[in-house]
Amino acid sequence: MPMTERDKRAVIILGALVGAALVFFLVTQVLLGGDEEPVAAPAPAPATEPSDTVPAPEPTESPTEVKTPPTVTNFSGRDPFSTPPELITPTASASGLTSPVTEATTEPQPADENAPTNGATTNVTGKSVTLNAVYLRSGDPKVSVEVEEKAYTKSVGEVFAENYRVSSIDLASNCATFVYGDESFELCADAAS
Repeated sequence: MPMTERDKRAVIILGALVGAALVFFLVTQVLLGGDEEPVAAPAPAPATEPSDTVPAPEPTESPTEVKTPPTVTNFSGRDPFSTPPELITPTASASGLTSPVTEATTEPQPADENAPTNGATTNVTGKSVTLNAVYLRSGDPKVSVEVEEKAYTKSVGEVFAENYRVSSIDLASNCATFVYGDESFELCADAAS
C-alpha cells in the first residue's frame, strides 16, 4: 500500500521529534557531564543492642570563619595641598595656648625682626635666582630663595630646584653662597627699610 501525503507528513514530524529528542539527550548527557553515576542513598544504620556504657560523643569541628582584615593603603609623606610646616606660625589664643595658623603665606615669616625682605637676583645657566631673605628660625640660619619664580626655604647643605645647593649663610652680612654644579655664586639680600 502506498503512503499518502498525510502519512508522509506524520513520518517527517515524528522523525523531527525523535531527532530533537536525540540531540537534547546528547547535549545534556554527553556534553554537559551527564556521565556521572547517581549517588545512592546511604543504607540505614544497623540496630545495636543497648549497652551499659554510654559512648563519648565524637568531637566535631565547627567551621570557623577566617576574616581577612581590609586592605589599608598607607600614604607616607605630607599632603601636597596642605600648608608647608615652615609657613605655619603659632598664634596665642584666648586660653593662653598656642595653635598653628593654617593660612599660607608667600614669604617665610622670619623669627628675626631685622631680617631683610628685598632680594638680589642673578642669572645662573639661563635661570633667574633671587635671594629674598636671610634669617634665623629656631636657631637655624635659613634662606628664602627663588629659582624661576619658585620659592624655597633652605638651610646650609640643602639642595633645591634639583641642582642648586646652599653652601653657606652669613646672617651678619645678609648674604648666602650657593653652588650650581662646579659654579659657586653669592647673593646678598638688601636690608628692609
